[in-house]
Amino acid sequence: MISNAVKYTDVNGVINIGIVNDWLYIENSYGNNKISNMDKIFDVKFDLNKENSNGLGLYIVSNILNNYNIEYKALQDEEFFIFKIKIFS
Repeated sequence: MISNAVKYTDVNGVINIGIVNDWLYIENSYGNNKISNMDKIFDVKFDLNKENSNGLGLYIVSNILNNYNIEYKALQDEEFFIFKIKIFS
């Protein structure tokens, strides 16, 4: 997830990592690359047209988290793409 944040953050962008209310979050600024189809980001072959992407990263992460019944979500606001993982139940 951290490598995805590094890969997809905008030039001179910001990456924040932390824990709030039992959720680990990784967020990165995205500039003009807002994701229009957030419902598909965990699908195989989803990517944002990056040359060095095979479109498997979030798909693999979501499958691992699902196998361990770990809650997760992906969000975006005006500045950031945010990936959250529930770390305590």
